[in-house]
Amino acid sequence: MAADSLYISSASRIILPRATFRCLISELQRIRAIKFGIFLGLVTFAIAVAPERPEQLASICEKHHSVDACRVW
Repeated sequence: MAADSLYISSASRIILPRATFRCLISELQRIRAIKFGIFLGLVTFAIAVAPERPEQLASICEKHHSVDACRVW
């Protein structure tokens, strides 16, 4: 009985033709691919721009604040 609910009824097949269903799925896949591309681009940008050494951050901090205020690590 539980397996019966997994099948698409004949009424829903009439309401949603297969071509429309395939079009909706491809649209969702395209949107998901775009979101993943944006996420991957942002992560790549953050890795490329962020300084790799804390000394770089310390020198930036010391330009604007005292040495004692920048001693956090």
